[in-house]
Amino acid sequence: NSTDELRRKSLMGLSLFEKILEKIALETPTPHPQIWLYSWGEPLLHPDLPKMVTLIKQRGFTSHLSSNMNIEKGLRELVKAEPDELKISLSGFTPETYEQTHVKGNLLLVKSNLYKLRTYLDQYKSRTRVWVGHHLYKNNFMQQQDVKVICSELGFEHHPIQAFFQPLEKLIALSNGDVTVTTDPILNNLIVPPLKQMAFSLQHQLSDYDCELRFNQTVINADGSVAQCCCQYDTKNMLGMQFLDYGRDDIEAAKYQNPICVSCRKLGLDYAPRALPASLAVVAGND
Repeated sequence: NSTDELRRKSLMGLSLFEKILEKIALETPTPHPQIWLYSWGEPLLHPDLPKMVTLIKQRGFTSHLSSNMNIEKGLRELVKAEPDELKISLSGFTPETYEQTHVKGNLLLVKSNLYKLRTYLDQYKSRTRVWVGHHLYKNNFMQQQDVKVICSELGFEHHPIQAFFQPLEKLIALSNGDVTVTTDPILNNLIVPPLKQMAFSLQHQLSDYDCELRFNQTVINADGSVAQCCCQYDTKNMLGMQFLDYGRDDIEAAKYQNPICVSCRKLGLDYAPRALPASLAVVAGND
């Protein structure tokens, strides 16, 4: 939904990737950082993906991927490399519903790849954790059981997730009444309208907690530049820093000075714990 954004599409070179891993090893505050090989892109498009997974494992880090499984090429090689975790992003479970929420996607290819994935996992005795992130919309809510059945058959975890609107810039524009956003047809398919979700989050916001996407991750684009967070998309809102050129403290300071975080927090869009509403607390207490 951001076709007007002039964001350059590219692949990170293996040499740059190795240098980034080396810098992470020197600066990481945790002994085993998680390396997520995706951000607004499909990792299976990268021809060196299996090599990247191997390099991550050699460092003692863990590798995590998310794929829409619309690509056959490289799947076997990826399984052989044995990433720690593979999430499969899935919306509808019929072609009619799927093609509304995964535009230009091919559900039959996805289903075929699910079975191929299981075959490769067994063939190479892989210990990769595989889970299906089932994005729930109004038009596919009743298909949860169908997805659960195939996940059970293949030994994959099934995690239904209420779909939400992205990127962050679009949500901020929506809250400001931008008509170019309010007419987006996907909004009518969301189970909870974004403005209603924002109001709920603001009402139950806990001021003592920081946003996890700010303090607990660093987003590095394919060209080595640093983004504010994984929800942000527009090039103009990047930090204007190359990961290799700045120390960790400088990058963290820049993230906390970015004005887009102020707007995000004021709208209740940050990823931080919320107070449990009294009505839900009663239910939880009786569970």
